[in-house]
Amino acid sequence: MATNSPLYLSDAEIQVVFSAQTINVRSLNAAWIHLRRTINRDLVPINETSIKTHTQLLGLLYCSWAESVFLKLIHTPRGFSGGLIFQIQQYKKEKGVSAAWQKCLELGLREVTTVRDAGDLANIKQKLIRLIERYIEEPALLRNKMAHGQWIIALNRENTAVNQVISEKIEKLDVVQLMILKEVTEILVSCIELLIQSPHKHFRSTIWEHISTHDEQLAKLSKRTLSEHVARLTARAPRSAKLVASACVV
Repeated sequence: MATNSPLYLSDAEIQVVFSAQTINVRSLNAAWIHLRRTINRDLVPINETSIKTHTQLLGLLYCSWAESVFLKLIHTPRGFSGGLIFQIQQYKKEKGVSAAWQKCLELGLREVTTVRDAGDLANIKQKLIRLIERYIEEPALLRNKMAHGQWIIALNRENTAVNQVISEKIEKLDVVQLMILKEVTEILVSCIELLIQSPHKHFRSTIWEHISTHDEQLAKLSKRTLSEHVARLTARAPRSAKLVASACVV
């Protein structure tokens, strides 16, 4: 007979979940690399049907990875208590993924005693919230539609009509956009992980270095396009593949 789970996890139970999610995230990362390589092969020379199918699958894989990495993050050992993890999980159920990320950040920042001053801490919070809003909140609905089988045409909340805006975003989805989403999520994870693991020491001393490094990385990511990605792949491709690619363009 099934038994009810305790309301709050103990430290030992948190470690079990973290270890499980570490394995899951590692496996999803391996699948991501494999699928991305498959798409790269489809891009030079261009195989439209295969590209579309594998890109949609990569989108679904990203949904799974984002869920898994967030679960791993909030169960970081010696970080949040079972009660705080419960709060974050409830936020996710009631208000959605983006709200849960922001709650995670808020609870972590409560543990920081001082940075340089209160304004400094507010600036850090604002920077990270902007990333959450742009790269977690905005794509959340897109991820939700795809995860529920609407990976070509999206429906409205009540499933009574087509959601044209989301459908167009799904149609335009490409491997570069998904790579950017994943890499920015990894940036957020690294910053919040630092906050959870060491709010009193390493976070205060190194967070601005982290943010500065990530700002440079974000600037580079924002300039990426699919056409540039294909050009780089074409430049590295064997001559026979380049000739086929040229023929496809013509």
